[in-house]
Amino acid sequence: MTFINKIGKYIPSERIDNIARGKSLGLDSHFILNKVGFKTLAVRSKDETVLDMAFHAVQDLLKEEPKALENLSLLVCVGQIRDTLMPHMSACLHERLNLGGETVCIDIGQACAGYPYALEVVKSLMINENYSSAIVVTADSYRDIIDPANKTTAIVFGDAATASLITKKQKGFKINNLLLGTVSNSTQAVGYTVGSSLHHKPRYAFDTVINILPEKIREFQNSHENFDRILIHQGTKYIMDVLVKTCQFDPKKVPFNATEQGNTISSNVALLLYDELIENKAQNVLLCAFGAGLSWGLCSLRRT
Repeated sequence: MTFINKIGKYIPSERIDNIARGKSLGLDSHFILNKVGFKTLAVRSKDETVLDMAFHAVQDLLKEEPKALENLSLLVCVGQIRDTLMPHMSACLHERLNLGGETVCIDIGQACAGYPYALEVVKSLMINENYSSAIVVTADSYRDIIDPANKTTAIVFGDAATASLITKKQKGFKINNLLLGTVSNSTQAVGYTVGSSLHHKPRYAFDTVINILPEKIREFQNSHENFDRILIHQGTKYIMDVLVKTCQFDPKKVPFNATEQGNTISSNVALLLYDELIENKAQNVLLCAFGAGLSWGLCSLRRT
C-alpha cells in the first residue's frame, strides 16, 4: 500500500492582473471572473527557473517532513516545459537537492493530467520494486511560450510547483485505484512547437472533455466508494461548472481554489489535494485531471 503523506507547494508571488489583461483583449470582467475564473495569474520572475520552483516546493515539503530526503527511493518530476532539454529535470533536481546514488530519477512528460499518471507510476514501482518512498514534483511554467495577445492562452495559465511525499506509512491519503486514458486523434486541443507560442483550441478541448469524461467518471464511481470530495482539474471555471452539472455532482463537494493563480497545469489538482490534507475533513476523494494529448486520469484516495 502507498500513501500520500504530505504535500509542499510553491506559488510565485508575482501576479498578472487578469481582469486588466482581459480588458486589453476585449473581454469584460464578468467573462474573466465567471467563465475563466482567474482574477490574477501567478507568474515566475524573469530570473526564476522551473527548476527553482521545483526546488522551492521540495523545501516547503521539508518544513513538515524534515527527513523526507533520507534514503529516498524515487524522485519523479512531472511537466513538459523545462529549462534545458538535457539532462532530465529530475536529475537536475537530484543534484540541486544533493541526493545520493540510491535515488531513482524519472521524468513524466505530461501536462495537466500528469499528477494521476505520476501516482500510478510511483504506486506500481513501490509495490513491484519494494521502494520505500518517493517524492512527486509537479512544475510547469508557460510564462515564456504564451503570446500575451492570444486570448485563448494569455488569460488562463499560471505558474506553480508542488512536491508530494509518498511512502508506505499509513498517514495522509491511501492511493487506491487509478484509471488513465488518452482520447484518440485529439492532439490538436493544445500544443507547443519550439520557436512558436502555445496554441489552444478551448472549444475543441471542451467538447472532447465533456463528451468523454462524464462516462469515465460514472464508470469509476460505480466500481468504487462514494466520494465526499471531488477534485477536478481547474482548466477554467466554466469547464468545471459544466462537468459538475453533467456528472450531477454536489457543487459543495467540488472546490475551486485557482482564482488567484490560474490554471497551474500539472500542479493544479495537487494544490487542491494540499488543501484537503490541511483541512483534514474529507475521507474519500476523487482526483480528476485532463490536459494535452488529450490525456486524462482518475484516482481514488482514502484518508487513513
